[in-house]
Amino acid sequence: MPEQDFPHFEAGENPAEKLKDVTPGIRTMKSDISQFLKETKPSLVQMLSSQVESERHPKKRTNLNWGRWIGIGLISLIMAGILVLAGYLIYQKIIAATGHEASAPVSLPFFSIDRTSEISVTSDFNFNLISKIQDAALGDAPPGFLTRLVLIDQRNGSPMGSLSGVDFFKLVHINAPFGFLSALDGPIMPILFRSVTGKSQLGLIIKTTDASRALQALFSAEGHLAADWSGLFVSGQPPTSILPFQDRTYRNINYRILPLDAGGDIQLIYGLFPAKNYIIITTSEESFEIIISRLYQAS
Repeated sequence: MPEQDFPHFEAGENPAEKLKDVTPGIRTMKSDISQFLKETKPSLVQMLSSQVESERHPKKRTNLNWGRWIGIGLISLIMAGILVLAGYLIYQKIIAATGHEASAPVSLPFFSIDRTSEISVTSDFNFNLISKIQDAALGDAPPGFLTRLVLIDQRNGSPMGSLSGVDFFKLVHINAPFGFLSALDGPIMPILFRSVTGKSQLGLIIKTTDASRALQALFSAEGHLAADWSGLFVSGQPPTSILPFQDRTYRNINYRILPLDAGGDIQLIYGLFPAKNYIIITTSEESFEIIISRLYQAS
């Protein structure tokens, strides 16, 4: 025992009684293990706590990763919406500045035609286009001929291309219903047909994105359809008819027809060629049947 561990005796004390309470400072394996556990136990607890926390951290990181990707997705959607809105506003400014829609590239004919006549649209005045169509109708095409009218938009500020369907209806005084106009898909295909009586009639082949909606719009407007579409009658205005539209079928194609003269030479007809989603509108049943036959040939 070191010197400092010896007890001190006062005068009169019994050394035997004093030494009885003294525990010698002898190191044993048991005392060493106890001391080791006493010193290392807090560290083991810390190690266990750290292990538990480390197992929790990946879950937190996973949750944070999901949150980050969701945030990125929301930001992307917002940016896409802003771009679409910006494009729409620019498109509206173009229409407001020029007064008409952007031209589309000149497309191929939907079926075989007998000849092509090109008409340049150089003015927003209605008479400009109507007079040129009437001049084309006075051509020397033989009976049964189909002449395609290619309408080239050359108005100020317009790139070279086909006149849009919306602008065509506006320039020839056709009051088409909104549900019909909203279903248009690209430029329309106007044709002139020379009947056996020598009269020329204007017809339209119109590609649609929603044929059912377009047909429903025409059906709902049948009570005033002849007046709204009077711009189709290039050979003169037909008499007003009080007869209703009738259902007919040609080569499994259903159509609606309104007779407009006693001789049956002038009618207003509309129908659908379902294989291509084409709406066909003509002013004679003869031209309608020829168009249907040529569409079948092209299919």
